[in-house]
Amino acid sequence: MRDGQSLVWFNQLKKRYRLKNWEQADIRESLRSFSRFLSKKGFMEFDAVVDYDEVHRLSLKYGLETHDAIHLCVARHGADYLITTDPDLLEVKSQIKEIHVIRRATLRTITGLRKSRVMPR
Repeated sequence: MRDGQSLVWFNQLKKRYRLKNWEQADIRESLRSFSRFLSKKGFMEFDAVVDYDEVHRLSLKYGLETHDAIHLCVARHGADYLITTDPDLLEVKSQIKEIHVIRRATLRTITGLRKSRVMPR
């Protein structure tokens, strides 16, 4: 029930700390700017479709909390790799068959990505 309690707490906090219109606009502009930055670096955006039955299945199959199962679900529908520093996902990465779960540092060892222009130097 931990995830349900987190959601209830989040909803209470969101009412208490409602963002002003200018703060919301600033966040939207920051997200647009970040999106442009990623696009210039060669990253691709995609619309995420969350299948909650699949999230539930992945959560039970790998013992993941809901938010980790959502990340896994979204990534496997639009990417070849789920790059993470999340210890919960990395702990079960060898069991996950739906997508390659890797640490960021591992990117340099993957043939074809090593010389990619999106890799930081």
